[in-house]
Amino acid sequence: MENNTKYEFENRRYVLGGAVILLVIIFIIRLFILQVVDNDYKAWADSNAFLKKTLYPSRGMMYDRNGKLLVYNQPAYDVMLIMREIQPFDTLDFCDVLGITKEQFLKRIADIKNRRLNPGYSSYVPQVFMNQLSAQEYGVLQEKLYKFPGFYIQNRTPIRVSQCRSCAGKYRRGKPERYRE
Repeated sequence: MENNTKYEFENRRYVLGGAVILLVIIFIIRLFILQVVDNDYKAWADSNAFLKKTLYPSRGMMYDRNGKLLVYNQPAYDVMLIMREIQPFDTLDFCDVLGITKEQFLKRIADIKNRRLNPGYSSYVPQVFMNQLSAQEYGVLQEKLYKFPGFYIQNRTPIRVSQCRSCAGKYRRGKPERYRE
């Protein structure tokens, strides 16, 4: 009877050892697939780890053949926010700096969080709160930006401003009126 009990315990030891070895092999195979074979996991990890900032190119000024300035650039800025980084702050002061009402602020936050209107929403991803601030608005906000955690400013493509009011309507699709078919 003692031999039979001892034999059962020896079998259990081999079964348990085999199960542990099988589990380790499964984990090693899964790690190999995730790290070497499958690129989706790497792309997902990179999208969570890196902050992608768009750098907009600067554009030159345009002159006519006589050297008169036709079009120049006026800088513009976007107010960006990362929901995960927002901490309690003075909302009325923020609205006063941007020249908006508290209702507009709350509506914009709700629109950003609404997945129907903003399907790419994630609390980790930067979202545009307000776009195309002028240089004057940017200066006022930059002075107080330290009070509003989670908000930051991104440079934007400069707005093209035309000096020549009489020329503005003559160009369509890159050709002057006299050259169009």
